[in-house]
Amino acid sequence: MIRINLLGRTRPKAVRQAVPLEATLQVVFLIVALVFSGGLLAIHYWQMDKEDKQVLARIQRQKGEKTRLEQLKQQVG
Repeated sequence: MIRINLLGRTRPKAVRQAVPLEATLQVVFLIVALVFSGGLLAIHYWQMDKEDKQVLARIQRQKGEKTRLEQLKQQVG
């Protein structure tokens, strides 16, 4: 779009207002809180994944033991 200045004067430049310190601190605290929460969630996920792998390994050992005992039962009975 073309703008035409019919008044013959130049328009004054818009003056940028400074961002208040409180708003900047709020954004900084929000970012810190999000990073901290993300870190806690990552640690929790890592611990749950580790526990899940341990449970799966235990299940595999139990299945092996069950198979061994069934074979022993067939030999005896």
